Parts: sequence; structure tokens; C-alpha cells
Amino acid sequence: MDVKYRYIAIFSIALNIFFATNYFVSPSNQSESIGSDPLSVGDEPNGQTARIALSETDDLIEFYSSLLAQGFTQDQTKPLLFTKLKQLYIDSIKKPDDKFWLHQPLAQVEYMEALFQGYQQIREALQAIYGDGVKHDTIVSDVFYPVANQYPFLTSQKQVAVQKMQLEMQKQAVLMQSQGGNPRGLTPEQSPQRRLSRVLDATQLTEYQLRTSPLANKMRQSEVVFTEAKFRKAYDVLLRLQHSSDSKTPVGVRFDLNDLLGDEDGLLLWAAIDPIYSVLRQVATRHNVPEGQALSAYDLILSAREDVSEAVAQRDFDPQQAGYQVQEIMSSLKNRLAEMVGEAAANDFINLVNGRRSPSPVRRNGG
Repeated sequence: MDVKYRYIAIFSIALNIFFATNYFVSPSNQSESIGSDPLSVGDEPNGQTARIALSETDDLIEFYSSLLAQGFTQDQTKPLLFTKLKQLYIDSIKKPDDKFWLHQPLAQVEYMEALFQGYQQIREALQAIYGDGVKHDTIVSDVFYPVANQYPFLTSQKQVAVQKMQLEMQKQAVLMQSQGGNPRGLTPEQSPQRRLSRVLDATQLTEYQLRTSPLANKMRQSEVVFTEAKFRKAYDVLLRLQHSSDSKTPVGVRFDLNDLLGDEDGLLLWAAIDPIYSVLRQVATRHNVPEGQALSAYDLILSAREDVSEAVAQRDFDPQQAGYQVQEIMSSLKNRLAEMVGEAAANDFINLVNGRRSPSPVRRNGG
């Protein structure tokens, strides 16, 4: 079976790249509420209201020291300094124009890259002044955990690294698309899998793929109702298809899925990840075959293919007998399909099994 998910599809990550919208626009509601210039701050210890013009100095240490000298606590300085940093490194970034009539494929990505660099400077400045513990402060934690909603299992450093990698992949995908290239033509070194392995350890990589990989997405889109534990186990079982070229592996995988989920859900999941079933459903639609019958026909086809594989395995010992067995299996399959969906649909299903294009371009009654 040709299961095409060896690499994480690069365009599935194109959606993930806009994970940063809220983070880039407003990392902290609290900081936004104090962002005017000059800045009004709450009551100082002496009961007077301080007004700080943040543009008066670019020396962050001097600015920080001046706040402490006025009686602000260290925690009270954080939103003020954060606002100043945003003014220095974020507000000055030019937003992409809306000249949709011009060829500017990288405009949005380059803007996101500039924002990433700006927030990287903010992270470094905050840590230089407040120490590493500042990343856990709710005022600025979004800056240090930019993809926490998607990947809460990652440390701050890994989240920033993943965000950077996603930006690079998005830029590459957009550039290739604009030049008429095919992202599937990436070299192994350029593949998302290889890039991720340089950022995440094995456990983190698995957690990432459980949330973003095409295989996991297909599993979620199936009609199977999973628990977390069964989803993880089923995912691990299906990964064996990726790591083995043995023709017997699909049979073993199907058996284990049925054992884990039951025959009905096992079949539903297998159909969801098998590209052949999507083609079979198109054929079934042309013949007005209901989806339930199409799934039953697919089950018959899978069983017949397993029987054919067993028969073919015996051809070295008795090739003539193996040939007879294959013919008998296919003849029985055709008869059972004809009884289920009609002869016309059965013929097209058999053509699909044999790798031939369906000859039926028009909708017909399947009986």
C-alpha cells in the first residue's frame, strides 16, 4: 500500500505559521493598556502620578534605573520596560502594503520574520535586565512561549526554535510556489522531518507530529472516536507502515488496529489513511453506491488482496496452483461485489484493484 506521509507535508505547516497572530499583535493585554506616550503610570509610593516619556532615552538600563530611583518596584517596572521595548523593536517595523496587483510573494513572510527578530531582541533585553526567570512572568510570558497554545510541552527555548523553523519553511514553501516549484521535491536535508529532528528530541518530535502531521490529521478526520490513549497507540501502529517496506507489514498493522479499535473502527481508520479508498469512493459515487456499501466493498477488496498476497507467496513452490488460486479469489471477489453494488460498479472496482483506470466517465445506476 502506498501511504504517502513519509515527510510532514510542508503546506500543512503553512497554516501553523500564523500561530503568532495574537502573539505578534498583542503579546499582553496588560502591556497594551499602558502603551501611550507619554505614559501614565499608577500611583507612586509618594502618592503622585508619574508620567514617563518613553522616547526620551534609548538606554534601557538607564530607563530601568530611573524607574527604580523614582520608587517603582521591580515588578512595576516590567510593563513599562516592555512597552518601551515594543516601541523600539516592534512599532518601527513597516507593515506589508496591500498592493495585491504586484508580485510580492514574500512580503507577508518577511514581515513575520522581522517581527520574530524584533521579539527576539525583546526577549534578550528582558532577560539581561530581569534574569531568566522573567520568561515565567505573565506580563511577558507570551513572548517567551510564542506557540504555547499549540505545543505546551515544549520549553521556551524550543518554542522559539520551532517558531523560527516554521517561518523558514513557510518562506521556502511560498518561494517555491511562486516559482512554480513543487514542495515535494525537497531534498532529505530540507524536509520538515529532518529540520525538526535538529530542533526537537525524539519525544518532543513525536508530540509535535501527533498535533501537526498529515497522518495524525487523517486520523482525526476519520469517523473514529478516539481517547488520547487509543489515538497514541493507533498512531504508533500506523508508523510501522512508514518504517517498513515488508509487504506483510500492512496486514499486521490492520490486524493490530482491529485488535485495538474493533473491526468497524479499524476499517474506518484504515480507509481514512488509504488513498485507494478515496478513489473507490469516487467510483462508488458515479454508480450511486451509498457510502456504507462502498465501505463494505472496500472491506471485501482488502480481504481479497490479503488472500492474493498469501497465494502469490506460494508461487515458488507451485506457480500453477498459485495462479489458479489468484484467479479464483478475484472471480469470487467480483461475484460478491456484483451482488452488493451491481455488475457495472463491481467491474470498475475490480479495475481499481488491478490498477486500471475506471472506464466509466458517467454516472450509472449500480443496481
